[in-house]
Amino acid sequence: MNAPVRPFDFDGARALVVGGGTGLGAAMAEALAAHGASLCIASRTQRAGARHDWIALDVRDSSSVAAAWCALMELTLIRLVNRAVVPRATIEKRLMPTSASTSEKPARPARRRR
Repeated sequence: MNAPVRPFDFDGARALVVGGGTGLGAAMAEALAAHGASLCIASRTQRAGARHDWIALDVRDSSSVAAAWCALMELTLIRLVNRAVVPRATIEKRLMPTSASTSEKPARPARRRR
């Protein structure tokens, strides 16, 4: 008889959770840890009392991304969860020319139908 399959068995797995400092990312990190994974959290905020490795990462800042990348090269990872999000308003603010009127909103790209 075969042993039962345990789809959420992460014993011995090393996982990186990008955006795992708060909210959904933190919940995903906790779930992975509860199922045996050892974690490295990459986020802007470090949770007090966390027993995981932590790398400072702000995905909105290219120098922060470069520094985190260098730190990640030192780790051996088996799993990756990306929960980091840059709000649309932040992206639009960076892409819009400074001379554009603030009352005008950029056109949203057309959505593809599946």
